[in-house]
Amino acid sequence: MDNRDNFETLSKELMYREKLITKTPHLVYNKHSPFFDTTPNISISLINLGSVEDFEDKIKRKIEHERFRGNIYINNIDPWKEFNWIGRKILINGCLFKVVQKISRCSATNLVPKSETVDLNLPLKLKEIYGHSNMGVYLMPLTDGDINENNIIKL
Repeated sequence: MDNRDNFETLSKELMYREKLITKTPHLVYNKHSPFFDTTPNISISLINLGSVEDFEDKIKRKIEHERFRGNIYINNIDPWKEFNWIGRKILINGCLFKVVQKISRCSATNLVPKSETVDLNLPLKLKEIYGHSNMGVYLMPLTDGDINENNIIKL
């Protein structure tokens, strides 16, 4: 349920509890993928499912994309193309974002979603195969607005 009053109350509570927060936090709601990965000043992660599939092909096993805890998942883009967007701006349904940096993955990705099972060292596997432990990019929002499933990304 999209209740803006609850979002405002929660934002104020976060600011009260987290003394380092100096700006009002903006909350993102997605009923299909309700995990939100955040890093200070960069709060939206974009994961290219083509890159995940390329990784799966190379390690010869299926990887749950939820391990990467993306806010936005995209498909029909060549694997790793999102890394070429660093420093550029993208538009999704009228919302403008700056692509800020690659996301270096941590050991949290080792966990099978909704369990305490560790079955693979994903950062190490990424490094072995690609020479880095990155998957996805961080976006900095430049405008407000709504994005939805099946929106098109424009550079």
